Amino acid sequence: MSKRVFLTGASAGIGLATVRALTAAGCQVWGTARDLNRLPVDVPGFHPAALDLNGDDRALEAAFAGALQEAGGRFDVIVNNAGGAWFGPGAEMPPEELRGQFEMLALGPIRLVQLAIPSLRMQPGGLVINVTSLAARLPLPFGSGYSAAKAALSVWTAAMQMEETAPLPAGQHPVRFVDVQPGDINTGFNRAMAFWSKTEDADDPLAEAVRRSLAASDRSLAGAPPPERVAKAIRQVVMDGSSGPLLTVGNAWQALGGSLAYRFLPRRLLLWTVRKNCGI
Repeated sequence: MSKRVFLTGASAGIGLATVRALTAAGCQVWGTARDLNRLPVDVPGFHPAALDLNGDDRALEAAFAGALQEAGGRFDVIVNNAGGAWFGPGAEMPPEELRGQFEMLALGPIRLVQLAIPSLRMQPGGLVINVTSLAARLPLPFGSGYSAAKAALSVWTAAMQMEETAPLPAGQHPVRFVDVQPGDINTGFNRAMAFWSKTEDADDPLAEAVRRSLAASDRSLAGAPPPERVAKAIRQVVMDGSSGPLLTVGNAWQALGGSLAYRFLPRRLLLWTVRKNCGI
C-alpha cells in the first residue's frame, strides 16, 4: 500500500529533496509551504498544502484537517521539516523573533503531531520524523534561538519515544518517533535567515564577530553534502525503518565526530571547539 506522508517545509532544500525522494519511492506526499506558489507542480504523487506554523492554532488545525480529508482520513507518516533562523547575539534577539523561532521549530510541529496522532494510531507502523538539527546538541553561537528551539523539539521527541511504549486502548497502535539531526547541508538556508539589525555596523566589535561567524558558516555550507543526502536517509526510515531513534546526517566529521565529541568531550572543551570552528 502506498504510504501517505504529510511533510512541512516542502518548497526548497531538504523538504523539496524529500518530496522527490518519497514520491519516487511510490509515496503520496502532502507537502506544505506558507506560499502555495513556491511548491512544485511537476511531481507526480505530490499534493500542495498551505500551512503557516507561525499562525494561530485554529489556522494550523484547519490546514491539517483539510489535508487529512484529502488523504482519505489517514496519514502514515508525519515529517516535521520546516525551518528558518534569526542570526545575531542572543542578548539582542527581539522577543518576536525568539517567539517566532519556537513557534516554527517546536510549538507548531508539536501541535501538528498532536493533531496527527489519532490518524497515525489507526494502523501499525505510524511514524513521526522530526527533523531537528545537530545544533540541538552542539549549539551555534549567534544562532541561540534556533539551537534552543531545535533542542526543545529533540527532547520532546525523546519523551514521546518513551511514552509510545505505554499501553494503548484496544485497536490503537504505538507510533514510532525518529529524531533526524542534519549537520551542515548545502542549501539556501543562510540566505533565507533574518539578521540582527547591527550586523553590518563596521564600528561595532560584536557585529564583527557576528560577520566572522556567518562567513565561517557560509564556508562550511559551501562544502557540505547536498540536501539529497538527508532526503535519502528520510526515505530509508519511511520505507524500511532502517534507523534507531536518533539519526545524524552530514559529513563524516559532523555525523560521527560531532556525535562522539558531544558524548565524550568536557563541556568547556566542546564549546571551545564549536566557537573556534565558528570563527570567534
